[in-house]
Amino acid sequence: MIIETLSELIQGHKITNSTRFHKKEYIQGQLDYFVHFDMKTLRDLAKGFYNQINDQEFDQLISHKYHEYRLLALLILIKRMNDDNIKDIYNKYHHYIIYVNNWDLVDVSAPDIVGGYVEKFQDYQILFNYAKSDNMWINRIASVACLKLIRNHHLDIALNVIEKLLFHKHDLMHKANGWMLREIGKKNRDLLNQFIKTHYKDMPRTTLRYAIERHEKNERKKILGASYTKIK
Repeated sequence: MIIETLSELIQGHKITNSTRFHKKEYIQGQLDYFVHFDMKTLRDLAKGFYNQINDQEFDQLISHKYHEYRLLALLILIKRMNDDNIKDIYNKYHHYIIYVNNWDLVDVSAPDIVGGYVEKFQDYQILFNYAKSDNMWINRIASVACLKLIRNHHLDIALNVIEKLLFHKHDLMHKANGWMLREIGKKNRDLLNQFIKTHYKDMPRTTLRYAIERHEKNERKKILGASYTKIK
């Protein structure tokens, strides 16, 4: 039913390999296909179908070549999730994790599903396993899932995960790690500054800039212009 509904909705939509917010390729040879549904439409669809969709339809959605179909599948998982079924939701997510393969797919799903699961069951090794993956998107899941931990003040674990990913080669990882560090700084500025001081010499510049966005202007200038030994 949901596939038929989507097929009707995409009539007249131009299908492209990029959007205003998505590059054509983040990984060489990996193209995505966008039908340009907005988030309100997708969230409304998730709300309408989350308790109707069967396993076969979910499989069709999450594995579909159209980006927004996969995004809708993830929104449906989040809509279904509660304290009683979070393990089942996480297991389904993990089973289909190779289809969580663009930055917004990761960002919309990793904090609630992966972060929520590892925090509830204190199974933090999952994040470290994801951090060791050869798949950049799974690495980003490890990083962004830390948002849930950070919001609940599990800062040391989040820092340990980010530290494992800190020198990743991909710019999208530099941005994700910097984002998580900035969130840590909202909870504990001193802890963030100490982390920056420890890793200042080798930390990717993008990560550093993201991490200190909430610092005062003069402090940002000092950090960006200083040797790491001068950071207080």
